Amino acid sequence: MRVSRKADFYQFLHPLALAVCLALIAYPSDAAIPGIEIDYVNCDLSEGFYFLDAHMSVELSEESKKALIHGIPLRFDIEIKIIEKRDWLWNKTIFSNMIIYRLSYQPLTNYYIVTNISNGRRQQFFNLDEVLDYLGNIENHKLYEFGRFPLNRNYAGLLRARLNIKALPTPLKPLAYISSQWHLASQWVEWRLE
Repeated sequence: MRVSRKADFYQFLHPLALAVCLALIAYPSDAAIPGIEIDYVNCDLSEGFYFLDAHMSVELSEESKKALIHGIPLRFDIEIKIIEKRDWLWNKTIFSNMIIYRLSYQPLTNYYIVTNISNGRRQQFFNLDEVLDYLGNIENHKLYEFGRFPLNRNYAGLLRARLNIKALPTPLKPLAYISSQWHLASQWVEWRLE
């Protein structure tokens, strides 16, 4: 019996096409990809101080969502730096600040609670989308006083946000370090200070 190459191709294609279709069903194209992405940063001078506004897209992985629902708080660190850019030496950090959020879930009340560790403020939310939107917005965050550093130098700001794995409970840390599901961090974003 003679089998054509065309028949062999279709026998190969059938399982491959099925696998591709299943993959598309399992991972819809409009699903958000876990991670943190900085959408924009703006720094304005007002009343002698620089104030920072920024927006980030924050999306938790399935593993981090499961941990949160099962009572494990998550800590998010937003790091802000002002550097002096130098031609012949390494850049010099002249200002550093961190905004720290602790996110927890209360199963009895079905509330998500976000605590700003830096200033002690607490916010309650009914759903996770509201929480992630809140974590991704920085409005009028006071950075430093204008004229505090020498003028006529090349200054830039840096911003990064990340899920802090070191703040997880000890039994969960080894898994978090090796699993990509827990490595949620943005790249450093730089802007020029005028």
